[in-house]
Amino acid sequence: MSATSGTTLIRAFARSIGEGVVELLLRRGRLGSPPA
Repeated sequence: MSATSGTTLIRAFARSIGEGVVELLLRRGRLGSPPA
């Protein structure tokens, strides 16, 4: 059970990070230039 719950937490964590990265990329694309 601990292994399954651990995998679920890892997947949820990776998913949240992925969404954050995508959002940052979209914002950067909208700005047109990456922040220095």
